[in-house]
Amino acid sequence: MKMNRIILLILLGITTNLFAQNYKQQERAEREAIIEEARIAFITKELNLSSEKSQRFWPVYNAYASERKEIMKDMRKMRRKTKQVEKITDSEALTLINKRLENEEKMLNLNKSYKDKFLKVLSPTEFLKLHKAEKKFLHWLREKSDLKEKQGQHGPPGEY
Repeated sequence: MKMNRIILLILLGITTNLFAQNYKQQERAEREAIIEEARIAFITKELNLSSEKSQRFWPVYNAYASERKEIMKDMRKMRRKTKQVEKITDSEALTLINKRLENEEKMLNLNKSYKDKFLKVLSPTEFLKLHKAEKKFLHWLREKSDLKEKQGQHGPPGEY
């Protein structure tokens, strides 16, 4: 009888933990979707894209953003490891340095390869405006996030 209660408590704990993890993942996905909608609205407005140009632009941009996200994810991992520099050997440090340079090269090559793809859809001036719009959006997003933290709120920024 006592063993059944222990097993029940363990199962209850595991189930609760799984629900909490699932809820956090769902919350993160919703937050990312809201941010992505805001990014689309922001960039579309900043570049003054027509509906026809948007239909050609967004598939290229989304493919670029997806590849960039993977490289950035790897770069963040490297940054976290370099924060523990006191705990790594010279050999590990050299590996991190080389990996960082590889990632920077990947990013440069990605930008070079997508430049031509973007210029099939955007004028050179619009292409330059895209870079500026991305930075402006990130700045706006950080401001919204900082404001919510100061107000004791957490979560995605409000509507664009």
